[in-house]
Amino acid sequence: MNTEGNDSKRLTSHTGNDRFPSWSPDGKQIAFVSDRDGNDELYLMNHDGTETKRLTHTPDREGSPSWFPDGKTIYLNSDRDGGGNIYSFDIDSGQIQRLSFVDGDAWHPACSPDGKWIVFDMIKEGKRDIYVMDSNGRNIRQVTKIGQVGGPCWSPDGSKIVFDAFLNDNIDIYTIDADGSNLKQVTRSEKYDEYPTWSADGKQIVFTSRRDGNEEIYKINVDGSHPIRLTNHVASDFLPSWQPKPTMQPKQRK
Repeated sequence: MNTEGNDSKRLTSHTGNDRFPSWSPDGKQIAFVSDRDGNDELYLMNHDGTETKRLTHTPDREGSPSWFPDGKTIYLNSDRDGGGNIYSFDIDSGQIQRLSFVDGDAWHPACSPDGKWIVFDMIKEGKRDIYVMDSNGRNIRQVTKIGQVGGPCWSPDGSKIVFDAFLNDNIDIYTIDADGSNLKQVTRSEKYDEYPTWSADGKQIVFTSRRDGNEEIYKINVDGSHPIRLTNHVASDFLPSWQPKPTMQPKQRK
């Protein structure tokens, strides 16, 4: 659909569950996770839903794809080695490489716009917080100390991270500077607001909310003003992904 919630088009039609859509940096392809073949695997299709192909083949679960800015590598989480960890998948060669070796379960990776960092959430000692590491898997540092967070996503300029967090007996949307400072609450609904991602210009955040009784897609200004409902369906709508503006691509880190 467009950014006003109109012209909704169905891209996949399958009895399996297709979720975690992620736009390629040039906006021409979408990576996603599907269990259509019996297990959560990574798939790729054109932006119009054509030429769908399966990328991974493992008995374990794959999830939450995110692109490196050059469009040649996809980051994802997988439990293929036991527990949750972050991996990189080379589209051309089909090779997958484990990046994180953590004392916990790492999920929902997202690559920074300059390709230098990966943000993710990790469950460690019963608490789930946001962490950042180099795009090669080194120099892990903790960003939040909240204990119940999820779904981090970089702002288009790489200065902030948006995520959802369970605070004050509710799940709302928050932003924080990349260095862990300047925590700000964006939404203040009595119902759960989850799965945030940024608009291409960094001025708005699109997310899932149950504020009107069903899971629907909303957008809101970064300062928390002017929330707008974009979908109105009987079925649940969730895990939105905003099509990016193509930019100059950085070189792959080694």
